[in-house]
Parts: sequence; C-alpha cells; structure tokens
Amino acid sequence: MLLSKKEITTHTHTHTYIKYTHTHTFMNTNSTAYKYIQSRKPLGRGTFCSIAVCCAIDDGVNGQNAFALKSEVSEFHNSGIMDGEARCLEYLSRVLKGRVPKFIDYLPMKNVYEPEKPHVFVERVCNTPSNDTANVSSVSGKTMGLVMELLDGEDMHELVHRSWRERENVASDADKNSSSNGQSKRIDPREALQLTEMVLKSLKSIHNAGMVHRDVKPSNFVRVSTDANNKDFKVVDFGLTKSFVVPVDATDAALDKEWKGTSLFDVMDEEKSEKIITHYRKPRDRGKAEFRGSSMYASPNIHNLEEYSPRDDIFSCLFIFLDLVAGGLPWASAASQRKRDECGRIKEKCMDDPTKFFEGDIANIYGEKIKHLVSALSDVVTHLRELSYYDLPDYEMIYRRLDRIVDLLEDSKRTFNCSLQWKSPRLPHRSIEKDIVYQVSFAF
Repeated sequence: MLLSKKEITTHTHTHTYIKYTHTHTFMNTNSTAYKYIQSRKPLGRGTFCSIAVCCAIDDGVNGQNAFALKSEVSEFHNSGIMDGEARCLEYLSRVLKGRVPKFIDYLPMKNVYEPEKPHVFVERVCNTPSNDTANVSSVSGKTMGLVMELLDGEDMHELVHRSWRERENVASDADKNSSSNGQSKRIDPREALQLTEMVLKSLKSIHNAGMVHRDVKPSNFVRVSTDANNKDFKVVDFGLTKSFVVPVDATDAALDKEWKGTSLFDVMDEEKSEKIITHYRKPRDRGKAEFRGSSMYASPNIHNLEEYSPRDDIFSCLFIFLDLVAGGLPWASAASQRKRDECGRIKEKCMDDPTKFFEGDIANIYGEKIKHLVSALSDVVTHLRELSYYDLPDYEMIYRRLDRIVDLLEDSKRTFNCSLQWKSPRLPHRSIEKDIVYQVSFAF
C-alpha cells in the first residue's frame, strides 16, 4: 500500500522516495518495514559484509533517525551469512538488553552502492517480500540488509591506540625515547581489568543464552558514548556467532546433555511464550571443525580445529587482558604475518609455560614478582584447559585471579603504563552532512 511520496535533492541528484508499510513476521516478532537511505561513505568493510550509516526517511524508529546498516558484499549474496547474524542479533538484543546493539529490522535492499562506481546507483530487482521474511534472502538477486542501533563511540582497539597517540603527543623526550626503544605499550593495569571485566560479563551473558561469539577481539566491543563519564560498551559483529544448543529432536542433539537456559529456539513474541526443550549440540571430532576468529585472539583449541565452546571465548578474553597489561602477545609478529599455524604453536608453548607471557622488558620491570603473576595466570590457564566442550567456565574465579594479577602490577607503578583517554571526539558518522550523496537502501 502506497502511503507517502517525498522528493529529496542530494548533491545534483533528485530522487523520489516512496515509503511502503508492510507488516511481516521475522523471528516471531512483529516489525514494520521502513524506507531508509544509506550514506555513500561506508564505515567499514569485512570479508563478507560492509557497514554504513542509514537513516529513515521519516522520524525513524522510536524517535531515532540514524542507524547502522550491515549488508552483504557482492561476492556473498544469498550466502546465508546475513540470515544467521540477523537471527542471532534479534534474539540477543531481546534477551541481553544493554549488552548488544538493538535489532531494528532485516530487509531486502534495492539500489546497492558499488565502491568502484561511486556515482552510479545500481538497480536490483526486488519484489515485495511475503509475510515470512525469515526466508526472504532465498529469493534470487536479493541483497540483505541488517538495520541496528548505531553506537556513538569508538571500539576498544581504537580507544587504546588513540590513548597511546595522545600520550605520546604530550610525553617528554625521555619518555618518547624509552617508548621507541622497545618499551611495550601497556595500559594502566586497573583500566585493563575494567575493560576485561566488561568483556567477561558480556560473554557470560551470551553463553547463558546458549550462544558462543567465536570472534572475540577488542574491535568487536564498541563504546555507546564519547562521554568520559560513560564507559559502557556493547558487543558487535555476530557473523560467526553460533548456538551451541539445539532442539531435542535435532539429529546432532546430545541427548544426555540437556540445556536449562534460554535459547535461540524459544518462542517469545507478543502473542505467546514457549520454552523449547534444548540439548547441547554434539561437537565434531577434533580436526573436523573449521578455524573461526582471528589468529591473534583465537583459543589454542581452535587452532587444533576443535569445536568452538564457551571456554574458547574466554581464552580470547584472557588474551585481550594479557595484551593490555603486557603490551603485546608473544605471537603478535606471527599473527601480523598471517602465520596461523605458527601462532598456534606459540600459544601451546605459552599454555605449558605461562612465564612466556611476561618476557622482555616487563620481566625486567617486575623482577621477582613475575613468579606471583605467573602463579595467578596459571590458575586461569589450567582451569580453561581442563574444561570440556560441555562445561561453562568459572567466570568469577577467573576475574578474581585477574584482579590478583592487577594488584601485583599496581604495587610497582610504572610511567610507561598509559591511562585511557575516555573523552573521545565525536565520530563523523553521527552527522549526516547535506553534501553526501545517499542512495535508496530499502524500498519495501
């Protein structure tokens, strides 16, 4: 049904935008399709998807005009990747309010921007979807777009590196010389623990919802604000996220391992609520699973091609913590050269002998205290290595041991530890400038 027509002039182009309202069911929730326009300048691009800012023609959803739009890149149209991510985000944003971006909508796109043709609007045939848009991407020629909450702040990786850049801009010549002569770029231990606690709590919530993230790294935790007093983050990028539980009648259900928590398969909408009986998914044999995540932060188990489970997300969390407090990881060079197998070998050696995490200048700084650091770290490593695929980690114990490590590090204040600069500049993607060319993103 045609509801409205608007004419908008952007740059030298005049377009007529038509908004249709179509109520459909997606993941058992009611959603009204909006008409969006997308910024011509993308925020980023990964292997499978790109992300940009979009805004609704009208006042938007819930009074918010700007959103993040994630869409498939041309090589992966109809791959099913976006279907899985949309399903995960819709579920997690419902059960983990405040820890992940809000799910807004999941719709077929029309007029897809192609970077190699920045001034050409590419028309894609897109019929009005049926009431069941859960299967809408199966229609040939569709490019799917996931609309979600747009976060104001920078990701954790950029926060740390920007803080170091600002520190070096005001550092004395002596500090700059020391930093350039092999001093690792560590951040304040207490702030490192603060970031790690956030990651740990977020992962615990995801695991309690029956999911594993499978790509835990600093850039996948994004601040919700640029305000120095707001230090909250949300977890992003669920392209690799997977449920480790399945309905009891699934062929890969472990019938002796029932799952008691919520799951992706529960029915919860405005009309009814139903708890589906679920069991753990049977793991594939060692060597049969695929590598997922990044070489820098992936668990040693994943290098051995074992099935991903909650313990592996927490291994990645531990590596984030060690990266922050030690100023680098022993396999960083191999990871930068994309030597995945070498990363795996170095990680195994570090698991066998955790003193390797504190070699180099940090060992010279802390001296005899290293053995106490290693003792606390060994407790975490041993615990994670002893967990089976079906076990959930002891999140509280892990936090206590990391807190113990920070206590030891704080006993010796070092000028080369960088304090985080929480006040960050407002990111340009929040301002929709008039001279940016837009394109129609959604038509139905």
